[in-house]
Amino acid sequence: MVKFYPSISEDLREWIFEQSLFFVASAPRTGKHVNLSPKGHPSHTLSLLTPTQAAYLDATGSGCETISHIYEPRNARVTLMFCSFGPSPRILRLFCRGRVIEKGDAEFGGWVRKMVEGGMEAPGGLEMEGGSGAGMDAEEKDETTEKGEEDGKMHLKAIRAIILLDVFKVQTSCGFAVPIFPSSSPPTSSSDGPEVSELLSPVPTSGYANRATLAKWTSFMVKKDGSLEPYRTGNNFRSLDGLPGLRSARRGRGEWVGVEGVLQWGRRVGGMWEGVLVGMVLMMVLMVVVGRL
Repeated sequence: MVKFYPSISEDLREWIFEQSLFFVASAPRTGKHVNLSPKGHPSHTLSLLTPTQAAYLDATGSGCETISHIYEPRNARVTLMFCSFGPSPRILRLFCRGRVIEKGDAEFGGWVRKMVEGGMEAPGGLEMEGGSGAGMDAEEKDETTEKGEEDGKMHLKAIRAIILLDVFKVQTSCGFAVPIFPSSSPPTSSSDGPEVSELLSPVPTSGYANRATLAKWTSFMVKKDGSLEPYRTGNNFRSLDGLPGLRSARRGRGEWVGVEGVLQWGRRVGGMWEGVLVGMVLMMVLMVVVGRL
């Protein structure tokens, strides 16, 4: 029951915003690790800007895998996955190519506003940003550090980047093996046909809720260090496979971002020495064979 689409239809868009969370997957071109991260309520962190373009707010965390994989030359592969934990089963994947817009970039503020226009709830602190192109740190201007996220809103203090995604393929599948989690949503008919609708069952009334932990941790770190920049500098400068991470973090460590990009290219090419060696041997063999003809 797998189906593919070239873009996000209106009914899939509505379904996406009804889900409680989504997952982001990425990987380096070479390396040992494939990253998979859960993300919060789509309505609070995700925006569908067009049928083929999406974006989500990337909160400060202990790693920077997705950012590093997008920055890696000739990579930028990202997959978003949504799945229903309610009575109507479905899995949806967005296959994308990504771009990182860091908080310090001049276009950051403008993209946040575009995301709000695309369906995302306005994050806390947005009113403190300047014009549509402002990229200033709201955390340096917000003195209400005790404010939590009980209302479910992400605050700009906690955000380190926007991940902008160009969607080139959409996939849906049955999701029959995904367990049901208590939800306040009643059973509905399935888009996969009446035979699937017959499998739907009622579930207890309960559900997911946003944590206030991120806001409280952010407030603590802002009080302690003045902002989240020291934390990002210490934790978000490299991926698990050694790829360059958040540019602002690398600058904070005194790295030359442009030079590091050249070195990364050199390491990537150097890692292909086996293929280069095999190619040279085959070329020599071919020259010998041709010379004897």
